[in-house]
Amino acid sequence: MTLLLFLPASAQEPAYNPSEKAVIGRLLTPDAARMVVRREPCRCQPFGDQPDILLLTLGTEMSSGQETEFHPLATLAFDRTLRDDETGEWLALWIFGPSPAGWRRTARSLLPLPVGSARASAGKLERLERRLEQLQVQEEGARRLVPDPSLTLANLGRIPRTHGILGMLRRGLKWASVFNPAQFIFRTYLERRGDDRGRRFQRTYMSLHWLIDLEFDGRRDAAWIATLDDMRFHLLRTRSFFARWIRPEDGSEMAHNYDSVMRERLGKSSSWLQSAANENYLRYQPIYRFAENGTPLPLGGVLYYDPRLPAGDPAWWGVGNPFDLPYNPHTHPTVQRLAQENPDQLIPLAVYTFQTDLAFRPTVVIDFIAPGNPRTRENNQQLMVLLRNWLAITTGAYSLERLPYRAVTWAANKKGFTLLTDKSARPGIEELRMSLESGLYFDPALRPWLLERVDRRVLNPLIKPGPVERLLARIQYASLRARDNQAICRTVERVRRKMKKRLGVALTLPPEAQRAELARRLVAWHQLTRLRTLSYHLAGDIESLDALRAPLELFLRSDPPHPKKLETTLRDLYTTLYVYELRLPPPPRQQREQRQGRFSDDTLSRVRSFRALTRQAWQRVAEAGGTTDFEPQVTRVEQQAHAQHQKKQRAAQKQQLKGLRKLLHESRRELWRVARAGCDPNQASPTELEAQLTLLAQTIQVASQTEPFRTEIALQRPGLENVLAEVETALSQCDANQPDLWRPDFLFNNRRLAQALLQDLNRQKATSLTGDD
Repeated sequence: MTLLLFLPASAQEPAYNPSEKAVIGRLLTPDAARMVVRREPCRCQPFGDQPDILLLTLGTEMSSGQETEFHPLATLAFDRTLRDDETGEWLALWIFGPSPAGWRRTARSLLPLPVGSARASAGKLERLERRLEQLQVQEEGARRLVPDPSLTLANLGRIPRTHGILGMLRRGLKWASVFNPAQFIFRTYLERRGDDRGRRFQRTYMSLHWLIDLEFDGRRDAAWIATLDDMRFHLLRTRSFFARWIRPEDGSEMAHNYDSVMRERLGKSSSWLQSAANENYLRYQPIYRFAENGTPLPLGGVLYYDPRLPAGDPAWWGVGNPFDLPYNPHTHPTVQRLAQENPDQLIPLAVYTFQTDLAFRPTVVIDFIAPGNPRTRENNQQLMVLLRNWLAITTGAYSLERLPYRAVTWAANKKGFTLLTDKSARPGIEELRMSLESGLYFDPALRPWLLERVDRRVLNPLIKPGPVERLLARIQYASLRARDNQAICRTVERVRRKMKKRLGVALTLPPEAQRAELARRLVAWHQLTRLRTLSYHLAGDIESLDALRAPLELFLRSDPPHPKKLETTLRDLYTTLYVYELRLPPPPRQQREQRQGRFSDDTLSRVRSFRALTRQAWQRVAEAGGTTDFEPQVTRVEQQAHAQHQKKQRAAQKQQLKGLRKLLHESRRELWRVARAGCDPNQASPTELEAQLTLLAQTIQVASQTEPFRTEIALQRPGLENVLAEVETALSQCDANQPDLWRPDFLFNNRRLAQALLQDLNRQKATSLTGDD
């Protein structure tokens, strides 16, 4: 604990400024901006009657006098010439708002000390507004700020090289326990750069999430839904160094699992804050995330003090209160004075976010009574991170100096005492900043003031203030659309060239032929990805067999962009279908018309037909690649699959035999206990004796049909016969006229079951002696 006593405390801001009007009443309003998606066609090719590029621009619209104010959030560009459907093939995604930091901000991020929150100066905002007006009035002479695309089709499925290099360097620095001041500075920069990357990820992911909410029409086979799933998987994959080894076939499941976990956390945090507010006689209003066609999800909440509610217990309120407030609103003089002046109004206390790296407890972002409270917690979080880095480079991995830090941060990260946590709350904070910049949820008159308050918890020099990012978003969007979308067309053409190189399109062909070949290879590329996904999930979902028909028939008549990958995929798919066919029971010896309704026979015929179709596609690709011994190769694959199947069957049979042996031993022990208990009422037979005998009879009947199990039952038969005879004798000696109402039926049923089981064992013994089957 000595290490933690030297943490400098940040200066507290004044709790209340009399010259500043206090906020009274509800903060959320239905008159806020609404989310929209604009479909904007544009032309990049000099020929053709129809525009070849379609832009889906996500943004918010809000009435401002006689005009409608539009704030852009993201733009997704589709190339209509590369696909036959209405939308086309997506090429690039732009996220508006964040921009690269200059050399001054980068230099400040190297300092291993907490920095203050960024403030938007009036001069900076005025210059940005003039720049935006010049772009809107006169595009030729205005300076443009064209953002780089956050994601393109060319880098989909690939890990950025710089991300891998920095990830390896970061882990090397963590494993190297040698003190070096430069290492401490570089660790500080990596922490802040990671914070910036996490915030950009949150903006990109939320933009895709909102696009799905607005554009999803209920058809799960929509092509762009699969596209957005691939994009979300790529974003999740690039967050971690080791995620590069996650199979792309798990992309959709990974994205849906991430959403499910986030929804569960948001719901739990909202319910927890609601119950805590009710317990302490406070009001709570959730901030619901925008969702057009689904259940709204709470991204945060506002805590109010209601003068009409009774006062809580002042003795219970402590430093570790559930709301992370440094005061008790029931006794605070400012809150009580505002309550007396406004007896019929709610008094806002704090704004919380729910999506954090911590436990489900909410994180305070805005404190109206103690404005410095959120900044103090963020400042202490950075100090704890700096202390962790200092201990990492000055001590060993298992040094005793780290034990107090680990114990304290473990408790703090469980939200026991948030002033000593070392985990960030940036996901929820960034989503709240994004919402305030867009004008969502809150009263438009309070939006700039609330955004300035939220920025106080962003202590990172690489991140610009919210008002600046709001103007930068509009400037970036106007720069993309300026001069007949020249920036968009350049990006589209660059992505096309990269995809031609990636898919092996010959650049010596005429332009129209190149575009047609690229479109054909893109379709084959998507079908190959789909085929790999279906093949990976086919073992557990045989009902998706019909989805294999389209990609298999495509590869029967056209060449793939990656023949080796396709050949490997088809071989794996053929092996999966062959093994599944081995697992299915053979059709019974009945008339064909009597077997049409059997599910196993129908499934067997479907599996065989798709295996034959897979073999034809595999043979075509293999022979096109120069393979001359296809039939021996198929034979080897079938032999290996058959051997592997038999090995798994033997292992499963061994495990089943072990379970049968255990069941028989347990049954004998229980039956001996019943026989010893007899009719003694003080040692009554177990009430589950009837179920035990029934289960034992069914197990023996089923297991006797297979040779290894029949042998095991033959070995156990003498012991079972003896104990069943003892049980039958003990039950026959009991008096049926028992005072208990349930006793006669219990004795009769169990005695009947024991006799039947004993007869069954004797009959099986006689059958084995005569050799009859």
